Amino acid sequence: MPADDDAPEIFTLWRGNETPARLFFASDTQWRFAGMSGTVTGLDYAGVRATADSLAIDMTPDVFRALQHMEAAAMDEMRKGRA
Repeated sequence: MPADDDAPEIFTLWRGNETPARLFFASDTQWRFAGMSGTVTGLDYAGVRATADSLAIDMTPDVFRALQHMEAAAMDEMRKGRA
């Protein structure tokens, strides 16, 4: 049976990444883009901090580092779509 291209991709979330992932997904409106080209430059960390505060997530160095790894992976995928 052929795969449905519109079907959501299933992934495994490693234990310990629940909090950073929850923050990452909740911050989906906090991306910054450059100029008219719309090139993604990363997350607006002030907006991410406000999101963390609203969700009562403690922005520890480990949470921030994990968020940055997710941000970098997402930016790689977004840039592939523009190539």
